[in-house]
Amino acid sequence: MLPAPTNVSIVSFNLEHTLTWLPGPGTPDNTHFTVQSLRKNSWQLVKGCARLKTSQSCDLTNTFKDSFYHYKARVQAITTTQKSNWSLSMPFNPLTDTLLGPPVVSVSGCGNCLLLQVTPPTSRGLQHSLSPTQLLYRQFTCKVRRTRDGSQFSMWVTSTEKTVIGYLEPGAEYCVTVTASTSFNPHSVPSEPHCAFTSPTAANTGTVPGPNSTAKRPHSVVQHSNTALVNQSYTTGTAIILHQCLHLLAIIVRNPWCLSVPQCLWF
Repeated sequence: MLPAPTNVSIVSFNLEHTLTWLPGPGTPDNTHFTVQSLRKNSWQLVKGCARLKTSQSCDLTNTFKDSFYHYKARVQAITTTQKSNWSLSMPFNPLTDTLLGPPVVSVSGCGNCLLLQVTPPTSRGLQHSLSPTQLLYRQFTCKVRRTRDGSQFSMWVTSTEKTVIGYLEPGAEYCVTVTASTSFNPHSVPSEPHCAFTSPTAANTGTVPGPNSTAKRPHSVVQHSNTALVNQSYTTGTAIILHQCLHLLAIIVRNPWCLSVPQCLWF
């Protein structure tokens, strides 16, 4: 009997899934590998993974399409005359076990503010999965850091529309790092820092429309009252608490019904 494959694992990034393994000790050079997946109590051959070579892996993206289902996979070593025992993977749920990649981030200055645009990444897995992308990329954690002295604060962004981060220091450079945030998947990769200068107020050419402007306003405005950035006598911690309170107030103003649904007010 052939040695069974070892180190069987499922690697997943943005719902693109790959089964990997290592040949067992003493596996002959002419050995091939075959992969099966378990669905509804039945083991089925994975398309394209019937006679894989030692250096190859098995693409499970099209097999694991239902993001809410718990899957298993197994791999077997075979030659023309021998087979190994099956080696089983750990149970795998696409929605909770995939690694969420960084979102696409765009930042620009708008006077004493930053204009932030966050959109989900694109991948074959996200496009073909039965789970909507909104479930994984509906809410984001944003860390805003002033380059000059390292002062920073965090905020939630719950929309992929443009968001204004207000009450910042004019003419200063800020860097924003964004991470997808969900309650059911703790595995995520933050974006690279995206930096921009807040332009002086006089140089603001209309990025944020005035009260009488007919231009379309951003979908949401998160005004950051980080008083430490305006009055150095306040601590950064106090400013962060004030910002979160303003954010909560903005949610209530836009959605009064939230007062009767406490979960709506979670940050």
